[in-house]
Amino acid sequence: MKLAQQQAVAYNRRGFPVVVSDVRLHDEYCMFVDAGYLPFEVFAPVQVRTERLIKRDNSFDPETLKHVSETVRFSCPVIDNTGSMADLRRAIRRIIEQEKAKVS
Repeated sequence: MKLAQQQAVAYNRRGFPVVVSDVRLHDEYCMFVDAGYLPFEVFAPVQVRTERLIKRDNSFDPETLKHVSETVRFSCPVIDNTGSMADLRRAIRRIIEQEKAKVS
């Protein structure tokens, strides 16, 4: 995770916004928040996640949803991920634009 943080800093210095899409554990969350990143949770209900996994993998072990990395919730704004990939990208772009406007 330290390498991801270093790469994110390098991209930010070059003016590129960074989305870290796979922060699932408390220590990872704290590392990025402490570095000044704004946390958002991308969330889809279990039924939606299950349907997507079956479609992608043709199989699914429901036990995987019990892993701590799948059950931990952070206290931060939530992005609804029940729509399409395009919907998710639009939501993320809106957040980035809102944050850019705050610093301008």
